[in-house]
Amino acid sequence: MLGTTRSVTVFSLGWQRRLALLCACLALVLLGPGQPPAAAHYVPSRSLNPDSLTLGVHPYLNAAELQRRFAPLCAHLSRVCGRPVQWRILPSFGDMAEQFGQPGLELAFTGPTLYVRLRQQQPRLQLLGSLSDGRGLLRGALVVRQDSPLRQVADLRGQTLAMVAPYSTMGCMVPRAVLAEHRLGLEDLAAVAFLGNHDNVAYAVLAGRYAAGAVKQEVLDSLQGAGLRVLAPLPPVADHLFIASSTLEPQLVDCLRTALQQLHLSAEGRTLLRALRPDARCVAPVQDSDYDGLRGLESLADTPVDWAQDQGVAGMEQGEEAAGVTPAH
Repeated sequence: MLGTTRSVTVFSLGWQRRLALLCACLALVLLGPGQPPAAAHYVPSRSLNPDSLTLGVHPYLNAAELQRRFAPLCAHLSRVCGRPVQWRILPSFGDMAEQFGQPGLELAFTGPTLYVRLRQQQPRLQLLGSLSDGRGLLRGALVVRQDSPLRQVADLRGQTLAMVAPYSTMGCMVPRAVLAEHRLGLEDLAAVAFLGNHDNVAYAVLAGRYAAGAVKQEVLDSLQGAGLRVLAPLPPVADHLFIASSTLEPQLVDCLRTALQQLHLSAEGRTLLRALRPDARCVAPVQDSDYDGLRGLESLADTPVDWAQDQGVAGMEQGEEAAGVTPAH
């Protein structure tokens, strides 16, 4: 347990960065329906391996939803950069941490906490841009059922809590910091389960399998009126981002970066952005320092996460799928 109460830092970008992000996203309004500037087209050299690139996605939503979101984007990147780009879901957040940068996983869309972990392992990985709603922040909440007697974070003592995975930002790391701020550690809860993705957590709470859960705002918004109530909002942090392996040719990386950051300049691109996330306005320029607020976040909690626990659906009880929980993939 922590000896003193500590405030949870709001891990937001500086006002200058937020203003720059907003201006970049509003460019689509100013440009209207006109033709966007063309992305620099990448022409593969004959000496390069012609095999396709693979964009890895951590399992933060169910497989069908991730297919709908990322397959069209990969087709677009393939056309623009002249190199086939396919996508695949990694079985767990931990698998992403272990496999990114190896042959067959050259690109990734990753959450903030997992990015910080990957940057520690691979300092030379390359940033392509962050998915942005114009503010550049990821939000979430601790939620309970509408009829729950729980009214504040302190009421979670002795209760069950559903989380996503140890690498999940809004599904684990930020919630643990909030618990610590209220002098609660994981050992003060009756049970903690990692259910693999945010959909699983939301539906498990609705089904009464757990007293509370930690979910990202996007999932909470999609379930308005379904019977969830916010127990406590979570501090916002820098958003999800696209990254590339240090092994990729610079010209190819430049093409991918430009293609992503120009999506908001065309009607087709804006459709792809909305498919990735309904509130997405652009893929904004990003720098490593945007994630400084997350570094050391684990020190706000009284016990470190055992990363080996990250097995996708670890902790899911038998029969939970029948109770309305979407299996993680």
